[in-house]
Amino acid sequence: CYIGTDAFLLKLRGTQPPVFRSLFPIKDLDLLGDRLLVCTSYDALLMKAGDMKVTDTLIHQRTTCGAFWNGYFYLGTIGGLIRVSLPGKKVERLYETFLPFRSRIVALRRGFSNDLWVATSGAGLVHITPDNRYEVITEKQGLTSDICTSLFIEDNNQVWLGTNKGLNKIRQRQDTVDVSRFTVGNGLGADFISSVLVTDSTVYAGTPVGLTRFQKDHTTEPSICVLQILGVQQNGRQLPVDTVF
Repeated sequence: CYIGTDAFLLKLRGTQPPVFRSLFPIKDLDLLGDRLLVCTSYDALLMKAGDMKVTDTLIHQRTTCGAFWNGYFYLGTIGGLIRVSLPGKKVERLYETFLPFRSRIVALRRGFSNDLWVATSGAGLVHITPDNRYEVITEKQGLTSDICTSLFIEDNNQVWLGTNKGLNKIRQRQDTVDVSRFTVGNGLGADFISSVLVTDSTVYAGTPVGLTRFQKDHTTEPSICVLQILGVQQNGRQLPVDTVF
């Protein structure tokens, strides 16, 4: 288990003493085999998973998130998405050729169908298919907002996307996308979703006012208030109730 903080990198090894590395501030981690990708506010590093020794520096730039996929290192920055290949460290600025990648990249997660999901802050969610096609999911397809804040992929490739205006459950059905939305109307503590985790049948949503937990298949319907205007007054004078109000 690897834990990244603003002060250090920590590896937990069961009953063995933990391993510390003075590396900070850490923004994201990705583990694949014996390689550990560490994204920090200053650069993106490759480390040995065993002893956590640095083996290479991919870019000297603030990196918000990262993932190793299909032989490339995908790195999110505040200016957009970058792809780096090894050996040679060839850097491709994908934001120069695809508009949604020009937004700040919030999260990068490998799917369970040999695909990659890219959450952006302003351009919605981008799905990169195994054959390298880009599929964009935005408010037009039902998202609560295009400003993404967090991302979690279930093992059945069901996607949970947090935004600044609620939580979204995304399921792909052949050529269509089915989006279920969860907001304060469904019982969330707040609409800003800072983190999301799904274990078995339980969804955990982190918000600025605390943690909300609910069963993903048993959610409440949004409450509806049917408002009827019974009277209108202006400076103490009763006004007629008509369609103007």
